[in-house]
Amino acid sequence: MTAQDGRGRRLRGLLALGLVLAPLPVVAGLAADAEGARTLPRLAVSVRDGDLYVGNRQITGGTAEDAEPDWAPDRRRIAFVRREPGEHGSSLYSIRRDGGGIARLTGPDRVVTGPAWSPDGLTIAFAASPLAGGSFDVYTVPARGGSPRLVAGGPA
Repeated sequence: MTAQDGRGRRLRGLLALGLVLAPLPVVAGLAADAEGARTLPRLAVSVRDGDLYVGNRQITGGTAEDAEPDWAPDRRRIAFVRREPGEHGSSLYSIRRDGGGIARLTGPDRVVTGPAWSPDGLTIAFAASPLAGGSFDVYTVPARGGSPRLVAGGPA
């Protein structure tokens, strides 16, 4: 065996080891992110004068009435119900705990209530009734946005 053969085997061995270990930083990053979510402070989310607060920090404001906040399982986002002035219905929203990244998840064409996150944080369930009245039906909507899906309907 020549010295060059030995170096070639060693190089192939190191390359194989590198390919096996390459995903570890990705997994470690995901684990660190999950650990970071578990270590976020357990602050209360509350409603004061129609605005949302995380601890003592106000995260929404303006003329809309915000209500019914619910923490995502990872405590990074909050689902809530908002009623805009002049609208008869209400909409489901989500917002980051720092007040950024607000997202409207439903339109104001119904009365929305009772948002609740799925355990995996991928969907939000809520009850909604048509503006004309009737029963409240249960819907789910993807937490990142999309079309609400009827999961349980009641009598009209």
